Formats: sequence, C-alpha cells, structure tokens
Amino acid sequence: MNGFVSEFLLYAGLLTGIKTSSFYLSTLMMLALAGLAIIGGMSLLTFTKSFGVIFLGNARAPVAHKFPQEVSLFMRVPQYLILSVMLSIGLFPQLYLGAIAHITDAALPLMQTAGVETGALVLARIGRYSMVFLGLLALTFLLRSRLVSVRPSTTATTWGCAYIAPNNRMQYTGKSFSKTLGKLLGFIVGEKTVCRDQAG
Repeated sequence: MNGFVSEFLLYAGLLTGIKTSSFYLSTLMMLALAGLAIIGGMSLLTFTKSFGVIFLGNARAPVAHKFPQEVSLFMRVPQYLILSVMLSIGLFPQLYLGAIAHITDAALPLMQTAGVETGALVLARIGRYSMVFLGLLALTFLLRSRLVSVRPSTTATTWGCAYIAPNNRMQYTGKSFSKTLGKLLGFIVGEKTVCRDQAG
C-alpha cells in the first residue's frame, strides 16, 4: 500500500516532467517512465517467485532441525509498528505528502513545491480507495471462511496433478517463474546451462 503511493508519486512526477519544453528532459522523463514500468513488472515476478519458493511445494529432504516456532509478542512489536506505519501511508498518504512538502520547502527555499494541494487531494482519494479495498478484502475473507467452515475439507498432495506416484522433486521451482523473463531478456542477461551426468 505504501509502495503504491510512492510509485504513484513517481509516475505523476514523470508524467508532469514530460510536458517540459526541453526536448532532452522530456526524452529523459519518457525513458525513466519506461524503466519504472519494467521495474514494476519485474518486482511482481520477483515477489511471485519468492512466495512460490518459500511457501509452495513439499520439502525436498527431511528437515534435520526442529520446525521454527513463533517468537514472543515482545519481539514482534517492532514488526507491528513498522506495519502500522506502512498501512497509515497507504490509508492517509496526504498527511505524509504535506510533511514532506514542508521539509523540501525548508531545505530548498528557491524551489517551492508546486501542486501540493492538488496532489494531496488526489492522494486522499487513493487513501479512500485503499480503505474500500481493505473492506472488500475483509468481507471476501469472512464470506470464504463461512462457506469453507460448512464444507468437509480434504488434504492432498500439493503438486499431485492426478499423478498417482508423486515425488518431492516433481514440483515447480523458482526457475519456473523466471524462465520466461530470462528468455525475453536473454540478449541482456546471459544464461549458461551446465549438464552433469549421473556418475558425476
């Protein structure tokens, strides 16, 4: 949520900068805009890959140590504080924009921040939309929990796919998520495959 607000400000600044009369600055803004869009897509792929590697599939080998246990509430309080700040940025971004504008005006008195009021109004709308989104998400979760609770649940192999003899190595890996992007950007990032025989 706070990441969306920060990216929105970057996009808004770049789109405003494109309107400048300088050809070089406009070109620079367009290149930066394209680069930011590519980075956003790669971030989505990265987070999807990370989630799949960490939380999906079965263990490849028996775990030698004990499974991790949750730490005490005292150790989780800093994490909850950071989470609350992140949520507040997503829900009330206009407050943070005003604070940042005061800092930039004080640090750069010759470059007064322009369009802060308009930006604050737009960010206030984004905050309201974020609240609506969270409300719909909570409502969906409650409805799903209610529907699932009245139905019998079954447990099956994560990557079974109707195969009757599954193996722990027969599952998706992080490469499954990044291979398509690697082929697309193969002219930039080289990829080398090393094959080893069974004896080696």
